[in-house]
Amino acid sequence: MDSKKILLFGKVINVLLVVTSLLVFAFWSIWGGDSYYMTYETYRMLETSITVYRVVAILLLAASAFLFVKGRKQVSGLEFLVAASGAMVIMSMMKIVLGILIWILAGIAMRKMTESNVESDFSSKLEGN
Repeated sequence: MDSKKILLFGKVINVLLVVTSLLVFAFWSIWGGDSYYMTYETYRMLETSITVYRVVAILLLAASAFLFVKGRKQVSGLEFLVAASGAMVIMSMMKIVLGILIWILAGIAMRKMTESNVESDFSSKLEGN
C-alpha cells in the first residue's frame, strides 16, 4: 500500500471511531441507559446497542492494527489510531459510552496523519523538480 491509501484508510477509521462513539453516547443518553427503572424492551435494546458497539470497536481495532503494520514506516500518527481503537474496545467492554479519550487520541492521530501527508506531498514535489 502506498502512503496515500494508508492515509485515506486511516482518516476513514478515525472518522468512524468518532462517529461511532458519538452515536452510542447519544443513543445511550436518549434511551436512559443510566436510569433505575426501564422496561424489558428498553433493556434489550440498550444491550443490543452495546453488543454492536463492542463488535464495531473490535473491527476498528483490527483495521487500525492492520494499517499500523502496513504503514508504520510511511505514515506517522497510526500509533495514536491504534491507541484510540484500543481505548474504544476497553470502554465498550466496561460499558463506558462517553469517549473523551477516544476523541483526543483520534484528534492527535488525524493531526499527525495530516502532517505526514503534507511532508510526503512536499517531498514528492521536490523529487518531481
